[in-house]
Amino acid sequence: SIPDPQVRARRSAILGIVAFVQVPLVYLSVTLVRTLHQGLTFTGPDSSVDEGFIGPLLINLAAFTLVYAAFVSYRAHLATIEDKLEEEEAIADLELAGLGISEPKLRGAEADG
Repeated sequence: SIPDPQVRARRSAILGIVAFVQVPLVYLSVTLVRTLHQGLTFTGPDSSVDEGFIGPLLINLAAFTLVYAAFVSYRAHLATIEDKLEEEEAIADLELAGLGISEPKLRGAEADG
């Protein structure tokens, strides 16, 4: 929603940093404050998850990871195409030096022919 690529990149970077900082905070809030959250569910041999669910869970995790990687790859390819298009448009809009100069029209001079 932000048209300026510099501002958009800066805000996206700030959002990424804030999100990265929140990951350990969320993990600690789940493990330390057990009054609001369920404890760790998928942890080792004493896990409360039924063994029949672990296989499908890991398969789905792998599938969604591959889909996510495909989406990221496609988006990166699309961003490259957009950058090339913006660069070509910027070059096309650029006026070359000297294009506004025309040859002088002299009165009384005969044209060479």
